[in-house]
Amino acid sequence: MGMTADDFKNYKSGDKLLICVNGSNVSGYFKSIEKGRIKYEDMNFREHSNDLSELSEVRLPELDYPIARPDF
Repeated sequence: MGMTADDFKNYKSGDKLLICVNGSNVSGYFKSIEKGRIKYEDMNFREHSNDLSELSEVRLPELDYPIARPDF
């Protein structure tokens, strides 16, 4: 299935996402799309990268309250 870079045209660096990769859900912060890969940070701010073709879904999480990323 996979996704394309065009699917991320409205995302900005720091947007919180729920990323579905091979059946596993990961919450994190969007960083960028480069060379067919999504770069994001997990909730512990460790950087990760996955091929767009591995993604089954990416969406904004449904929250009852806003969560702001701390600026260090």
